[in-house]
Amino acid sequence: MKKLALALALATALLLNTLTPANALTDVKQYDTGYFVPDQASVYSYPYYRWYGEDWSWQHTAIVGPFSTASLFISAWDVDAPYEIDNIYAKNNGTWTLLGSLNGNNDAWGYTTFNLDSSLFDDIANGLEVKIQIDAADEGWAVTLAKSVLTLDGGTLPNPEPGPAVPEPSTLLMLGAGLLGLGLARKRFARVN
Repeated sequence: MKKLALALALATALLLNTLTPANALTDVKQYDTGYFVPDQASVYSYPYYRWYGEDWSWQHTAIVGPFSTASLFISAWDVDAPYEIDNIYAKNNGTWTLLGSLNGNNDAWGYTTFNLDSSLFDDIANGLEVKIQIDAADEGWAVTLAKSVLTLDGGTLPNPEPGPAVPEPSTLLMLGAGLLGLGLARKRFARVN
């Protein structure tokens, strides 16, 4: 029985290492932070569906390294790119720096990816500040955001749709391995007593 438990623990550890890099982290800001929409039914509702002049900002959780890559993913609804210009900025040493514009399709959820350079790593360690400038050209466009996801060293990206983030596969495997270990320990304890 000890050999079986040891083999299962070793197999789980190996599987977890193949699924997620050792330093991979993900920080998700969503419906309980700012104006991120809570559900699909509210995508065209105020205050989530926002227009020119209704810009807003949010801050990610402070994450201290080490990490070697960082990316920001913004999940948006109803981005009529290339005509609609919704700019995303990050605070870099106290100065708002343009990362780029959202891209997407009418009436569809999708992520826009912004690969962050190392000049932002100290800002990530203090809690990366991000903001959106909605309809920068003031041409009558609106947008809804569901999530802002900061990934470090290849962290797992959740579904772009509104709602809670689904646990990473490695988290589910660790939970399963823990429950299996508890079951084996209980069975062994029952035989001893």
